[in-house]
Amino acid sequence: MNRSVFTRASLMACCFLCLGPVAAADYEAAVLALNPTHYWRLNETTVDTSTATVVDSVGGLNGLHAGGFDPGEGEVGVDGPPVPGLSDDNVAFGANNWASVDLGPGADLAASTMTFAGWFTENGSEGGDRLWTNNQSDGNVSFQIFFGGGFGETAASLGIGLNPAVNGFPESGLPSGSGVGNFHISDATVPTKDGEWHHIVASRNGNNIEDVIVVIDGVNYGPETWADSTDTWGTTGTNAQIATRTPGDGGGAQQALNGSVDEVAIWLDRQLTVEESIALYNAALQVGIPGDYDADSDVDGNDFIVWQKGDSPNGATSGDLDIWEANFPTPPAVVATASVPEPATLAQLVILAAGLVTMRRRRS
Repeated sequence: MNRSVFTRASLMACCFLCLGPVAAADYEAAVLALNPTHYWRLNETTVDTSTATVVDSVGGLNGLHAGGFDPGEGEVGVDGPPVPGLSDDNVAFGANNWASVDLGPGADLAASTMTFAGWFTENGSEGGDRLWTNNQSDGNVSFQIFFGGGFGETAASLGIGLNPAVNGFPESGLPSGSGVGNFHISDATVPTKDGEWHHIVASRNGNNIEDVIVVIDGVNYGPETWADSTDTWGTTGTNAQIATRTPGDGGGAQQALNGSVDEVAIWLDRQLTVEESIALYNAALQVGIPGDYDADSDVDGNDFIVWQKGDSPNGATSGDLDIWEANFPTPPAVVATASVPEPATLAQLVILAAGLVTMRRRRS
């Protein structure tokens, strides 16, 4: 019995030594763990259209505030998504039908395989409002996320477009090859123009529209939920944009988002899986998972320490060690990159492992 416990404790210590301390899997950490190419957190609180003030915290491709920022127009520093995985001081970008973020040449943000992730509110679209566009006319690398006008069974809630030269589906089946078109998910299927915060992960993978993945609020919406896009299509200029298609002064005719946007991340040459997309949403909501005894949406060494102390906020008991072991470590989709532990941390882990042996001996 004691030998078995010692073996388990030693294995745990080895796991800790290899992985080291792991950052809490809040939303930012979950995004960073997936190694995005670019990540605009949109935490700016001051508008300056003369300098690149919209910070890309990963790729260094900073953007410019664009459009109108007079009273009743665009606004920075607005309230962000009210989810526990984002800090209390998190803020968002209010496009409000007038403002947007210009990211420079869209060719730098275009790829045959790419993924967009972010949060948005949309208070009702005139039709064609853009959440994201790289404004590329080449259907091999074009990618746009837009909103249709109206509400109900036939109205577009949210649309995905790969090729602005082709509008809609063929008469039968989904398009493949070079003429990939675009599609929408109906407002009746998933209402997103309700002024509430929604999370979306959308991606393309080559020129077959069937390989698009769309996950909204942690739910995967597959081809069976798609319909022919009835909204007009187009590009304006060649710069990539957040929250508009048309740069400039904003206004309803400029396809600016009638709401807010936050935490935009882009992966070039990578399509996130459905599981990774759902994990991002769960990290934001901090959905509990087995073995997560410190309630930070991952299973790591900190949870073992909480179990060892017996003070888990999730009500962990001595019998829950097996649950922790079965779920350690959390898959990389929701755990930040491990760092090398400091010598003091190594010593602490050895002591903890020894403490586990002592505890088990007393209980046996």
